[in-house]
Amino acid sequence: MFNAYLLKLLSCPKCGRSLKEKGDDVFCNKCNSSFPVKNNKVFFIKPPEDAPKVLNLEPTNQRKWSNWRRTNYQFFKEHLEKLSSSKTILDLGAGPSQFRDLTKHFQNSFAVDFLPYELVDVVADLTKKLPFLDFSFDIVLLSNVLEHIPNVEFLLKECFRILKPNGILIGTSPFLMRIHQKPYDFHRFTNYMLDKLLKDSGFKGGGIQNLATSLDVYQTMQRHFFYYFLVTNFSENRVINFALKFIARGIWQIQKLLMAIFSPLYRKCITSPEYTQGYGFLGFK
Repeated sequence: MFNAYLLKLLSCPKCGRSLKEKGDDVFCNKCNSSFPVKNNKVFFIKPPEDAPKVLNLEPTNQRKWSNWRRTNYQFFKEHLEKLSSSKTILDLGAGPSQFRDLTKHFQNSFAVDFLPYELVDVVADLTKKLPFLDFSFDIVLLSNVLEHIPNVEFLLKECFRILKPNGILIGTSPFLMRIHQKPYDFHRFTNYMLDKLLKDSGFKGGGIQNLATSLDVYQTMQRHFFYYFLVTNFSENRVINFALKFIARGIWQIQKLLMAIFSPLYRKCITSPEYTQGYGFLGFK
């Protein structure tokens, strides 16, 4: 049986009318559209074949998280724990639901993605009209989603539409970070652009916060630099390649030692919004 509460929130993405359960599908009486339900997930789209495959088998294992993921978690934890568990929350672009221990705090918690991950309830295209009725949710969560959406303002306006009055949008977006989830990585936003996008979409500004420090950016860049150094072949001569990579490994070990020694000093560096891994943002309806 498909989740009865969620069914009340769904709408036909073609005509906007509410949906009914009919056999193994959900069905629109107005335009006669039907959408299959499989494994308690409703499919409004066929998942794209070129979507990146996420191989993380332990998405909630914080020991394997990047520093960026941990700062995201703390940002969401800070704001979600203040809210009543009776509220209805939508994790939009949920992926493998890495923050499930925060969203399960709410009595009615639902997840949407364009791939049918384990805890996803609705498989839908986030670049199109969202398959939910107006005023359906108290909270919409956007964890590292905006950079993957070509028409960002449209999605934000859809978030505004499906939020209840006084609802809240809570999200994070990377800034200085490598391309990821290829070929679905389209944007990087400054704090100024995030503020403009939220206001242009109808939200009252709730503030934009730096996530991670300049030191975190430096360490991430350094780690990626040495990774690519060590996987690059500089010559057809195997001896030269081995020698260069041996030297690179030595330099990398020295760099890590220097970081361990001087990190207490480095962490005193002033954190700048102009040199950050990304931002957390709030928008109020």
